[in-house]
Amino acid sequence: MLLASMMATLIALQAAPSAPNSSPMTESPAMTMARANRSRMKVAPSFRSGPDPDVPAAAQAAGEFGKVTISGIIGVDGHFSEAKVAVSSRSTLLDTTALAIANSTVFDPAKDENGAPLAISAQMPVEFSNAKTPGKGGGVLRYRCDQFARDYDWWFRTWPTGNHDDFYLLVLGFSTIAKARDRNGALDINKFASVNRDFESRWKSAVEACRAAPDRLFIDVFQPEGKLMRGMADK
Repeated sequence: MLLASMMATLIALQAAPSAPNSSPMTESPAMTMARANRSRMKVAPSFRSGPDPDVPAAAQAAGEFGKVTISGIIGVDGHFSEAKVAVSSRSTLLDTTALAIANSTVFDPAKDENGAPLAISAQMPVEFSNAKTPGKGGGVLRYRCDQFARDYDWWFRTWPTGNHDDFYLLVLGFSTIAKARDRNGALDINKFASVNRDFESRWKSAVEACRAAPDRLFIDVFQPEGKLMRGMADK
């Protein structure tokens, strides 16, 4: 989980020349310099050490999860400064935890063409998931119905219709690929747009089914995808 999170971090560090919601008129001199330094960067920062993005117990109990993007400066010492929430998870607890994680993470700093360290502006995504936990199967083999129902009750209350989280999209993608095969097992691109038109309604029905049977597992309720996911996770 940590490795995947850090890989996403490094992609964001390279792809984010500026942080959102900030203005050159109001930013600090250090941030102005850090933005300018990006044009001199030849080697991007790389993760050295830091805490896992574990979901706090209170957030998990409330069904809160999602992604936070932290913006700031990665200095020549490899530490974040001026860290702030650039994109919120819409959970105050998760946003606060993400800030703490960013401030505790250490990078090998960016370097210029001569190998000298640079302070640069950067963004760091921190994903909190109740479904993706360490261990065999990536957590899906242990994702209980009671947690799934809490998670998506919170998600549907908090986010506008049509906004989907990474786990939803992961299962949708897996389902679409599995269903869009012809009898020989080859992918039929023409089926992609139609095979999962009912996915959203089935997802919401699974929330209701899980609310009624909290001790079951998500993969035992959400079928036929659950059977396929179990088979993949068991390999």
